[in-house]
Amino acid sequence: MGVRTRLRLTAIGAAQPRVYIVARREILIGSAPDNDLAIAGHGVSRRHATLARRSGGWRVADHGSTNGTFVNGVKIGGSTEVKPGDELAFGAARYAVTAAPDPRRGWFTPARAAATAALLFALGFAGAELKLRADREAAGRPTPSAVSKPALTAGRAAVRPSYTIAASPAPSPAPVAAARAGAVPAASASAAPPTPTAAGAGGPWLDALNHYRALAQLAPVVADDATSRADRAHARYLVKTFAAEIRAGRNPGVEIH
Repeated sequence: MGVRTRLRLTAIGAAQPRVYIVARREILIGSAPDNDLAIAGHGVSRRHATLARRSGGWRVADHGSTNGTFVNGVKIGGSTEVKPGDELAFGAARYAVTAAPDPRRGWFTPARAAATAALLFALGFAGAELKLRADREAAGRPTPSAVSKPALTAGRAAVRPSYTIAASPAPSPAPVAAARAGAVPAASASAAPPTPTAAGAGGPWLDALNHYRALAQLAPVVADDATSRADRAHARYLVKTFAAEIRAGRNPGVEIH
């Protein structure tokens, strides 16, 4: 029996009180009203016995009563161990001994402690996430859920070469005025498709882009191989580093860069 186990004394027969919970480390038993367990009649002496919790468990000791103290029908002469399942008798007043739950320890268990810790952690994490979202919205930045998923697939990325814009003269006033009036400028002889770029320096996409830039009277652009190689290396890094997130359809957010 654990040293912290509380005892319940339940009367057998007509003894009063019918039930007594031993909630203190030591109680005095007798017929006098000032005893912790006061039993009237039944041959109980005024200071009959003591029931106390010691280091090894509960023990009962007789105080030289007239009619004696008994444990399981055996009269005791000194201090004797008592445990749940025993029967105590003080004179003719008999009591069954059982364990009583301790209300101070009934709720707190390891499982409930772990569940409480997990709940507090989840609440703290949710609060931090809400705070982060609020800060981002206040700063005018999109939240991670609002960022579109990158159009990348594992092992392949559509890398577009970077380019620089060549210097061009300012447009003449006439095309600018026509554009403001909603008119579409007609293609001039100088708006013919530009000469295709060298192989590996841009490709058909750049030729088509410069064709339409010429129609809009904009300067052509040329490919920048050094910048394109850097972009291609960065795209490969993203695919290798975030392959698992990309396959799972998760968006790493702005932190991917």
